Amino acid sequence: VLVIEAGPNRAEDPAVTTAAFNLNQITYDPRYAVTYTTPPFQQTGQVFTYTEGRMWGGGSGHHYLNYVRGTPGVYDAWAASAANNDWDYEHMLPILKKLETYTSNGSPIDTSERGLDGPVFATQQAPIQA
Repeated sequence: VLVIEAGPNRAEDPAVTTAAFNLNQITYDPRYAVTYTTPPFQQTGQVFTYTEGRMWGGGSGHHYLNYVRGTPGVYDAWAASAANNDWDYEHMLPILKKLETYTSNGSPIDTSERGLDGPVFATQQAPIQA
């Protein structure tokens, strides 16, 4: 497998290695990210902007290794818009579970929803105390 990353090695850059750093500084900075804009959605006309990391590690470096899985409704909407049920949550869940080794950070793990032996290690964020 060959992976080609668009950008330099920023392993020593505090903007990348320090999660407390101002995220906006690298989110839209062209030295750290490439910004894309979607075409308007047919139903709503909404346009979305998103960024991808421009460095070794790509999105992992850009997003501080955050891992987020979509809600069931996200996958069901994809299936509906693609007219292909293979993208609905019911069909995607076994694939998502195979990808992750999930640690709940104290809460019981619902093994019907989460994987326990995949290559992506995911830990539940502890609640932020105000």
